[in-house]
Amino acid sequence: MGAFYLGGLAIECALKACIAKKTRRYEFPRDRRNVERVYSHDLSELLKLAGFEDELDQHSKNNPNLATNWGVVKSWNVDSRYEASGLRGF
Repeated sequence: MGAFYLGGLAIECALKACIAKKTRRYEFPRDRRNVERVYSHDLSELLKLAGFEDELDQHSKNNPNLATNWGVVKSWNVDSRYEASGLRGF
């Protein structure tokens, strides 16, 4: 359970780092909805904002294991640390 939570948190941080890298110095998003999307814990949404959604889709078509693993990863949420198994539905 702890490893699942920490793994998801690490992926969230990595995606947010990719998003931050695309932001210029002293730039602050004017659109509040965009800010809320970046500050979320939704890994699928963060993947889109980081610009990796198409690349993941493309690689997942050629690698079923990647598709399966992403399916597990995207089931993560910030409350996973409170769940008994950490993997909902498994």
